[in-house]
Amino acid sequence: MIYSFENSVFKDKETGLYSEAYFMEVFHREWHRMIREHHALSILIIHPNLDINKAKGLQEYVNLAHLLNDSTKRTTDLVSRFHNNEFIIGLFDLSPDGTTTIIERILDSIKESGSGTQVQAKNAFIGGLNVYPSNNVDIGNVLQEAQTITGLHSHTQIESHYELRSHEVH
Repeated sequence: MIYSFENSVFKDKETGLYSEAYFMEVFHREWHRMIREHHALSILIIHPNLDINKAKGLQEYVNLAHLLNDSTKRTTDLVSRFHNNEFIIGLFDLSPDGTTTIIERILDSIKESGSGTQVQAKNAFIGGLNVYPSNNVDIGNVLQEAQTITGLHSHTQIESHYELRSHEVH
């Protein structure tokens, strides 16, 4: 029997992106690689204001998933479905300037696709965090901080918006 990648648990069936479990496994591995190499990484959490319980909202969500995947050009960038209705992107070995470039590319793509017949995620909010991993920084806290940044504005923005912060070790 030939192994079917269509039924694999490392891919989300609706979006075709990596699953959250696979993302966390790779993120953990890359975190430790960034510690060894003394490089930065960025975490982006994208909250589209879409109702994925309706067919149109789900289709726009899937379209946004493809747009996000196409907006990250490096093979090391990792785009995944996060929780039920968000996305998470891991950008490994990337400075804040490089992260901003990718965020702006995503926002430009959303605007371009939204100018057609679909309004897909016109009010998506991107919360990002750039961090230099170390043994003094808890991975869980970094993910929670990125989630908090995303949640601060995700329900109040009318247009797509982002906020990128640097994680400071206290």
